[in-house]
Amino acid sequence: MSAARALGAATWAAAALAGAIAPPARPAEPSTGIVHSAHVPEGYTLDWHDEFDGPLDTAKWAHFLADRPRGWLRLSRDAVSNAAPGILLLTASDTEEGPVSAWITTQPSYRRTRGYFEIRARPQTAAGLRGAFWLLAATIGTPAASPWHAGAEIDVFSYAGDAERDRALSQGVFWESYAGTPIVRTNEAGQVRLLSNAPPQRVAGTLVDAALAGVTNALPSAAFHVFGLRWTEREYVFTLDGHETFRTSQGVSQVPQFLCLSLLPPAGVAERPRDVQLPASLRVDYVRVYAPPPGTNAPAPASAAAPDAAAAAPSP
Repeated sequence: MSAARALGAATWAAAALAGAIAPPARPAEPSTGIVHSAHVPEGYTLDWHDEFDGPLDTAKWAHFLADRPRGWLRLSRDAVSNAAPGILLLTASDTEEGPVSAWITTQPSYRRTRGYFEIRARPQTAAGLRGAFWLLAATIGTPAASPWHAGAEIDVFSYAGDAERDRALSQGVFWESYAGTPIVRTNEAGQVRLLSNAPPQRVAGTLVDAALAGVTNALPSAAFHVFGLRWTEREYVFTLDGHETFRTSQGVSQVPQFLCLSLLPPAGVAERPRDVQLPASLRVDYVRVYAPPPGTNAPAPASAAAPDAAAAAPSP
C-alpha cells in the first residue's frame, strides 16, 4: 500500500526524515483508504491504481516479453518482487544463467486515453539501465506522421543512473516508428536539450534539472519522488513533485495507451558496459491514473484487443 497510508504518525515522521515516504496531502478516501497527493488536478477522479500491497497483481500487470533477451540481459518474472511496506521492486541482478531484469505492462488489462498519471518511485542508482514509467500504444508509427491516430511513447519519467548526473532524469514523448525517422525536435520554444537516450524518431522532451525544478539538490535516486503527467486533447504537462518541468503540444496521442514499468538497458545496447553494478532496483510505492472531470477530454473507449506491441516497443 502507499507508505503514507500504512504508517502511524510517529513512524511516518521517522521515515520521512529518511526520505522513505511523503507527508499525506489529503484526508484518506473512505472507499479505498488512499491518500491522494496534492498534485492531482482539481476535479480529476481515480480511475485505476495499484498500491502494491502484496505480490504482483497479475489481474492488473503482465510480464512483457518474459524470458526473452533484452539487450545484454534477459527479462524474467523472478525480477519482480514486493517489499514492506507495500513497495514493488523491479530488480536487475546477476544469476547463474546471466543478468536478468523486468518489464511489466497493463497491455492485456487496462488502457486509457488522456487523464492524469502519477507514480511515486525511487529510481535505481546504477548506470547502464533505464528505470522508467511510461505509456505506450501498440499502433505507434502506424499510420506514419499521425501520432494522434497512431499513439506515442510517453515517458512519465526515465532515469539513467547516478553517473549521468544532470543528464540522468528525462521526461517527454516519442512518436513515429522506432527506426527510419531521423528527425529530432525539442519543444516549441526550442530551448530544451535533446534526450540523451532518444531513438532515431521524433521526440519532444527535456532533461530534468531537479534542483532548478525546486525539488532537491540530491540525486533523484536518494529518495522517493512523485512523477506526474497530465495528458489532455491538446498537450502533455510533465511534473516532478508537483513542479512543472516540461509541456508540449507535439505528438499528442488520441488513442488508448497501456502502462509500462521497466528497468532495462537503453535500446540498441547489446553488450553490458563495464561500469554496470548489479543488483539494482527501481522501487515503486504506487501507480495511479485519474480521469478528467465529466465532459472534459472524454476518453476514447479502451480496448484490450488492440494489436500486439511486442515487435515495436523499445524502452525509454
